[in-house]
Amino acid sequence: MIPGGNLLNLAMSAIQKQALGYVAYTGRSVATNGDLVPAYASPVTVLGSIQPVKRSLYENMGLDFQKGYYNIFVQQDVNDIKRASAGDHYTYGGKTFQVLSNEPWFQMDGWDECLCVEIPSS
Repeated sequence: MIPGGNLLNLAMSAIQKQALGYVAYTGRSVATNGDLVPAYASPVTVLGSIQPVKRSLYENMGLDFQKGYYNIFVQQDVNDIKRASAGDHYTYGGKTFQVLSNEPWFQMDGWDECLCVEIPSS
C-alpha cells in the first residue's frame, strides 16, 4: 500500500472533505514603480482538509506565536515559498493562507501536506 497507496484518498473517505480555494503562484510581474510583485492565477475550488496546528507544537516547529498556522492536505502538487517564488495560497472561511512549506508526497502518492500561515486581512 505504501508507497503509491494514496493515504490521503483513504482518509478522505472517512472524514468530511472541505472545499478550499486554491490560488496558484504563476510568477512575478513588474509593478509601476519597477518592483517585482508576485502574480497569481484565478482561484479554483479543490477538496481537501484544513487543520490548525496545535499551539503546543509551535515552539518545537520554530513558529511565531503571534501568527496562526494550519496544515492543509490536498490531492494536488503544491508550490511552497522558495527563492524567487512566493508560493501558492489557499482560501477557506473568508481567510487566506500562504503555503510556507510542503511535504511533497505528490510524486509518490498523489497528495501534499502543506504548512500554511494565515495572511491577516488588510
